[in-house]
Amino acid sequence: MNKPQIQETTDYKIFKGVVGNRVINSTNVANITKSIAKENLLAQNPILVEEETMRVLDGQHRLEVAKANK
Repeated sequence: MNKPQIQETTDYKIFKGVVGNRVINSTNVANITKSIAKENLLAQNPILVEEETMRVLDGQHRLEVAKANK
């Protein structure tokens, strides 16, 4: 098994959703937006994706915040 890699991008259109992920909740997005501005939440909690498909496994709300603040 390969060791997970940390990579950065602002090309958010490459990411895909996963069937079964939570529905995007606007209240969660608003709260995360505040946390990111205050505590740099994205740097502390990266968005986890499946490398081959770029499907978001964890962080769909953080991804929405990143898209909105690009």
